Amino acid sequence: MPEFTVPRQLMPISKAARDYAAAKKTAKTIIYSADRFVRLCGDMLVDEISADKVMEYREKCAAAGYSAWTIKSSSKDIVTLLHNAGKSLKLDPVKVPRPKPVPTPIEHIDAIFQFLPDYARQFVVLAYWTGLRLEDVIRLQHSEFEGHRLEWNANKTGHFQQWPVPEWMKPWLVRMSLPYTPNMDWSERIIRSDLETASIAANVPRVMPSQIRDRSITEWTRCDPTVGKIVHGSGLGVLSHYVDVLAVIGGVMHRMILPKCFGAAPDRGAEIAGIVKLLDPEAQVIVRDMASRMVR
Repeated sequence: MPEFTVPRQLMPISKAARDYAAAKKTAKTIIYSADRFVRLCGDMLVDEISADKVMEYREKCAAAGYSAWTIKSSSKDIVTLLHNAGKSLKLDPVKVPRPKPVPTPIEHIDAIFQFLPDYARQFVVLAYWTGLRLEDVIRLQHSEFEGHRLEWNANKTGHFQQWPVPEWMKPWLVRMSLPYTPNMDWSERIIRSDLETASIAANVPRVMPSQIRDRSITEWTRCDPTVGKIVHGSGLGVLSHYVDVLAVIGGVMHRMILPKCFGAAPDRGAEIAGIVKLLDPEAQVIVRDMASRMVR
């Protein structure tokens, strides 16, 4: 007998979200949104959720202390599930404040580094180089590192990201004894506490994981705006089917300004070679001829 399939509109929203994520192979964000809806409004059938019910959900989110950004993205997820079941709703947009990046100064990273345990130092190095969110860096620390590249699927967005591994970084890519598991609530609390304790010891304003991410993406964008977008996770759109991301990042990584505490003494030879590669062919010939004459 053929297996009976429940129509999407007759599914509880919790199941609809899980089926949607599995079928579309999307990030789990839509499941988190559905679970939040269940906690605040109950596990209603998709067909029972009206525009008024979504507005009620928004109000309960606000009363529970969720940010405007969370309310906006999660209500959008709920509407997506309804649309997937054939329901179309018109809702007023959620007003959100413009984000204000607060990148921590590089000298503050240098100042706190000596007061951090080794696993937290590894966290800072990975967070700065990759620009990943806190939970992704923690999970990355639990993964197996490769010698010449880093690869990761961002948990929130599902974006696949890559970074080259320069020589200075390889000593930091070793398995360390971590005081936390991939359990996010406990792990995040430990890292935030470590950074706060080190900030107090170094007598600098508290350094937050999000501020390290802000600094990372700022510095990568200063290297090259396109690379800044790649590291952020915005991606290249259809160009991602053709572009070697590792080559693009690798071509400008010599420009990346790094904290001195990382032990990344600049390789002037690699830096000059990288600059020469950016010149047009005729200019490259001139530079090489000039360098040859100077050597003689």
